[in-house]
Amino acid sequence: MVRSFALIVCLGAMVGGCDQGGEAFNKSFNESFKTSCVTSATGGKVTTELATTFCDCVLGKIDGKYSAAEKVALSTDDIKPEMDACMGAMELPNG
Repeated sequence: MVRSFALIVCLGAMVGGCDQGGEAFNKSFNESFKTSCVTSATGGKVTTELATTFCDCVLGKIDGKYSAAEKVALSTDDIKPEMDACMGAMELPNG
């Protein structure tokens, strides 16, 4: 699951990288990241609710840590700690 999110982040950064306009870039990046993240997670048999919670958590951490200019160059390794933190903080259903 983490590998799928890593790919999404890379794609989101590339798509959003076309618009370097600060706030506009952040909005584009966030929308692209969240859509891709939730789509990927639900394709892996995760509920939409759980995927949305995870993706919102990761995105919040990315927004709090990186500027628009830094988001353009994000790698999978850069956001893995945020993904791991969010995964660790989630209450996963049994089963």
